[in-house]
Amino acid sequence: HNKLYFITAFRELYEMDKSGTTRKRLMQWKEYPYAAIIHRGYLYLSFFNTNAFPDEYTEEGKKGLFYRVDRYRIDHWDGKPETIYEKKDAYGQINVMFAYGNQVYMSLDISEEDGMIVYDILEKTTSFHPEIQGYAVPIDGKLLHYVPSDVPETGGLTQEEMNAIEEKLMAVLSDLQGNLIQETEIPMTYSSLFSNSTLIAADNESSAGYGADPTAILGERKIRFYDTDAKLIREIKLEQENLRSVIGMNEDYLFYEIKNDHDGTDIWAIDLHKLDDPNLKGEPFFVSEE
Repeated sequence: HNKLYFITAFRELYEMDKSGTTRKRLMQWKEYPYAAIIHRGYLYLSFFNTNAFPDEYTEEGKKGLFYRVDRYRIDHWDGKPETIYEKKDAYGQINVMFAYGNQVYMSLDISEEDGMIVYDILEKTTSFHPEIQGYAVPIDGKLLHYVPSDVPETGGLTQEEMNAIEEKLMAVLSDLQGNLIQETEIPMTYSSLFSNSTLIAADNESSAGYGADPTAILGERKIRFYDTDAKLIREIKLEQENLRSVIGMNEDYLFYEIKNDHDGTDIWAIDLHKLDDPNLKGEPFFVSEE
């Protein structure tokens, strides 16, 4: 409803208009929310209190741990949460959420068996799907994701050896409950996935060495675009220096971050209406001031 919402470093939730000129403080939490989405009039937030790796906790040490997801009715704000999923005295983190149709997807990291918690907003029920993991994305009534059971142990391998293995592992299209429909031709080396209603974008950020060892030699950064049946349309190289992550896409652009000369972040974009232009490159979309 033409409003923007943001959470501050002080765990405060604010509502503002699109210009940023009016701001209203809605509430402050004792705990810090990790993932946040808005869907069909509700704000969904995840909370957890783990501060170490799972193998550092004994069974006794897990007492007092928790992870949960709350939601707030944001179009009729009263500040009262409804908890839709909660686990106590157990290790778990929910760092990623997305929603599609009548389902809210919550990516659960519990080390022993990761997967996706799916909440049905009509039935108000949850189900756990270990076959859906990580950064799954919805596209045209389906889910695009990788199958974790297909991934071999890669401990001790070099980046090149891992890439050779992952180049042979393909993403799959499933129904909204994770039931397999078909295998695609999108290799796991392009594991950062994004979508809008007509396109899929796959980024090779991880396999090119970005976000890993800062002293590592980085490979070519590439984005592949596919149609909704996961058929390749074209590939575009990102040739700018100081590349960071792709941050999303809408109907018009795919957006990504560039570190600028004054340690800030500029936003660049690829025009999705020009995918048939052989000379298409990313261009500055928002340049921050020093």
